[in-house]
Amino acid sequence: MLEDVFTPYRFNNEYLVSQLDTIDADQADHIPHEGVKPPRWITGHICFTMAMAGRILGERVCPGFEPAWARYYSPGTDSTAVHDDAPDLVTLRDAIVGSEEKMIDLLSNAKLEDYQESHGIELLNSTPYKTKAHIIAHLLTTHYCFHLGELAIWRRTMGIPPLF
Repeated sequence: MLEDVFTPYRFNNEYLVSQLDTIDADQADHIPHEGVKPPRWITGHICFTMAMAGRILGERVCPGFEPAWARYYSPGTDSTAVHDDAPDLVTLRDAIVGSEEKMIDLLSNAKLEDYQESHGIELLNSTPYKTKAHIIAHLLTTHYCFHLGELAIWRRTMGIPPLF
């Protein structure tokens, strides 16, 4: 199932690591300009959605992902809030990258027909995404890329040169 998303998904994980490797830990919550989300929230949100994709597949795929993190990183949470007990960027990055092989293994062994039912996510009901398979592909590719773009904007706003 969804084998065509593996290459962009792997690329997204590599690109995330490359972007985060140039960010100092003390910059994780810095907001350089109104409307620009900080790296910790962006990374935490990606981590949250990888865990969500795993839940759709019926597995916990993000090692180290704590369900309590959802209160900081789920859709609609305040990206400007700083939480003393929130995980650091390295912990979030490692949870995301650490989920890659398990996610790919689950998807490789999944039967597409098992994921043709409605995704049940009210927020996405008005989108073209109708099934669980659609949502999984979206979370690993387009959604992930959107937030990688936000991280690239943050880096440029901070004066960090582009990676390519």
